[in-house]
Amino acid sequence: MIANHRNALVQLLALLVTAASVVETMRGRNWDLAVVLGVVVLLQVAVLAGVWARRRPVGLRADLAGWIEEHAAATGEPAARVADRCVAAYRAGLTADDRIS
Repeated sequence: MIANHRNALVQLLALLVTAASVVETMRGRNWDLAVVLGVVVLLQVAVLAGVWARRRPVGLRADLAGWIEEHAAATGEPAARVADRCVAAYRAGLTADDRIS
């Protein structure tokens, strides 16, 4: 989780530097470079949106992560789906009351 926040922060800082570069090149009337940097800003915004839109990472013990990978390989099911089902089953066991969502 910390690495995800760090990546988002680094990407945001790079976006700010690039945006400042766009402003400076426009002030200097260097339109070719301004267009290129503008495209870079758009790409950085897309990457940053992807970083924030991703699923939250969940830390697992090495033996549990290994079991998920082995089970996924044996059944042909994606490992993410196996992990989702495991977490859902665990949650269902914790919440005996059906009114809790």
